[in-house]
Parts: sequence; structure tokens; C-alpha cells
Amino acid sequence: MDTPTIGTRVRDLLDEQDGTQRALAAAVGMPEDALSRAIRGTRGFAAIEVARVAEELGVDVHWLITGKADPRRLRIAARHAYDHGTATYGNGTREQDEQVLEGVRLAYHQAFGEGLPEPTRLPTDVASIRELLGDGWQRHFAQRMEERLGVDVVRVGDLGTAYSLVVLGRRAVVALPDREPWGRANFSLAHELAHLAAGDHDVDDADADDSAERRANAFAAELLMPESRLRALDWSTIDAPRLGELLWELGVTTAALAARLDSLAIRVPEVVVTWLRMATPQFLRHRAFPASRWTEVTDRERASRARRFPTALIQKLEDGVAAGRVNPRTLAWVAGVEVEDLEVLPPDQPDTSTDELAAALGLSLA
Repeated sequence: MDTPTIGTRVRDLLDEQDGTQRALAAAVGMPEDALSRAIRGTRGFAAIEVARVAEELGVDVHWLITGKADPRRLRIAARHAYDHGTATYGNGTREQDEQVLEGVRLAYHQAFGEGLPEPTRLPTDVASIRELLGDGWQRHFAQRMEERLGVDVVRVGDLGTAYSLVVLGRRAVVALPDREPWGRANFSLAHELAHLAAGDHDVDDADADDSAERRANAFAAELLMPESRLRALDWSTIDAPRLGELLWELGVTTAALAARLDSLAIRVPEVVVTWLRMATPQFLRHRAFPASRWTEVTDRERASRARRFPTALIQKLEDGVAAGRVNPRTLAWVAGVEVEDLEVLPPDQPDTSTDELAAALGLSLA
């Protein structure tokens, strides 16, 4: 069997897409006979031609050249919003979020240079992941994900939704918007963990189907609100303080718990329904918790909105800046400060004399 070439991959793509060589040649600015010869293998493709053909056919340049996925390509899955009117999921902010996601990718590439981070290896089932997270993980979900699961967590502004990424072909990262309250942030983390466990980041986000979103939501709901625990509760006797403690321990919002109870067809008293219609902070402060615990609620809220990057990544960037191999602007963006406010600075560049400069340029000074 002949080894597949760029030409055979182009021909196969044209067959799959019901395209013609004439139309492709016109679209990429190649003479039709030149494209035909390149596809047959009697003429090579120029680099710019490969790039244009890849763009026109909607494939990755690395794959078109090698037939293999680019190991350094940024692979993404996102948390989609549900539209009750159309009963579909969608991500309306993907285009605007690209710049932030590219910033995350760049930070990892500059931090590790030619090296590679530890790979992420996740179990695929909820029970195994919950066991790895250990006790009390809901209060420190992001930290436990990094320490126990090998999934980095980033929290930045200007994101419209949560994303899961695979950077450098091996390290899983979850990126959260910094405006999400702690209950929603926990669900976003669990949702993106589901995408990573299922390998949904290998699917183009623009073509994400509703089944992947439903599966991720179900995974997150079971991880955060186990069916066995909810069914074991005596809902007929639960009062506001006990409901508040349940929300606090599970790390979820009133809306998330209400939706979970409804999906499991667990009937609860009308007063519980009323409480779960309240915003989570209002219910905790004004129905469930005494005033002495209000600061605790505020502190958890504040922590869930703080800018966040993994400590190991920041340390590598700092070392890179100090060594002169990382752009200080990258570290400044990660830290959320101006370049001039960085404590780590690149090495001083040695002054070059006029004679040395002239010699380097092959000039002679009169």
C-alpha cells in the first residue's frame, strides 16, 4: 500500500466534502493543473499552498502534512448555556474568549519551553474521581483537582463561560471566569472535569453536540450531589439551618440543588421549594446561618472570584523571566499586574560598544 501523502489526503477530503479540484484551485489561488499534479504527487505543495488548502478544507496544517494530530494543538471543550426556548445548548462567547484562551496556551508554552508538564490521567467514572478527591474537597475543589487529579485550574476575567483545555498535548486545564459565585464555579469545575474524563476536548467545540453537554451535566450533578445521599435524607423534617449546611457541604447553589431534586423526582415540602427559589447568599444569610457566619459566606464568595493560576506554572514563568527566555508581559498577564510591577526582572543586557557593533555588522569606523 502506498504511504499517504499530502496529495492523497487532499483528494480524500475533496471526496468527503463533494468538492472539486477546480473549485479548490480557484479558492486557494493555484492553477488547476498545478493542483492536479500536486495531488498526484508529481509536484510538491509550497508551504503557503499547504496553509491555504488546509484553511479552505477546514483541517489542521500539521495533520495535512503528517496525517497525525498536532500534539501541541490546544484542544478545547466548553460549558454551554441551555436555551429553554430552543431546548438546545450553545456557547455564544467562544469568539470573544479566544484571546484569553490563547493567553493561557502561551503561558504554558513559554513556561515549559521545550519541556513538557506532567500528563493528566483521569479515571472516567464519578466514584473513582470522588475517591481521589478525598474528604471535604468541595470547599477547596480547585486545589484538590491540581493536587489529586493533575488538572490545573485557572481563573481569569473576560471569559464568557468555563472551558477545559489540553495544553502541550498532555496537561489538562480548566479555565473559569472570575465572576462566578462559588456554587456555580464548583459546578463548572465538575462539568469541565466530566468533559476531560470523557475526552470531549478531542471534539471541535463549535460542533459540540447536546449529548456531550447533557452527559457532562449529569456527571457534575452526581459528583456534587450524589443521588444516594439525597435519597437518604428525611426531607419532611429538614429545616433551614440543616438545608443551609447541606448546600455549604455540597458546594452547590440553591438552583442546582432544586434542579437535582427535580431530576431525581424527590418530593420535598413546599417550604423547601420556597427556600431553594432564593439566591444562595440570601438564603444562607437570612434563613440558614446566624450572623456570626455571614463573614464565612463572604470570604468563600471572595475566594471564588480571585484571579488564579497554578503555583507551579507561575514559578516556571518567574524562572524563565529571570533567565531571559520568557517574555515579562506573559508573567505580568498571569499575575494580573503591569510589567513594571513585577518583582522578577529579565537579566540586564550588556552594553555594546560602537566598535563591537560595527565589527558585528562588518563595518569599519573611520
